[in-house]
Amino acid sequence: MAIVPVRLDDEDLRKIDLLVKRDAYRSRNEAIRRMVKAKLVEALAENEDVSSLVKSLLDMKRRGREPVTLRMKKTAVELVAQGRDRWPT
Repeated sequence: MAIVPVRLDDEDLRKIDLLVKRDAYRSRNEAIRRMVKAKLVEALAENEDVSSLVKSLLDMKRRGREPVTLRMKKTAVELVAQGRDRWPT
C-alpha cells in the first residue's frame, strides 16, 4: 500500500471528522480510503460490460439493497423494436 499526501480544505476535513465521530469510520484514513475506492468504482463502472454490471446488481440484491430500476418513456417491446430497425436484416 502506498502513502499519498492529500490536502483538504477545513470544511471537507470537518465533514470527515464528523463521520468518524458518528462511528461511520474508525479513522480519517479509513474514511478517505473508502471514499476514494467508492469513487473509483463509480468512475470505472461507465466502462464495464453488461455481464459485470449484472453481477454487481445481483450482489447488491444479495446484500439487501434494492437494485436499480430504470424508468423509460417507452416499453421494453418498443425499445427492442426500435433497436431492430437499426440493424440490417
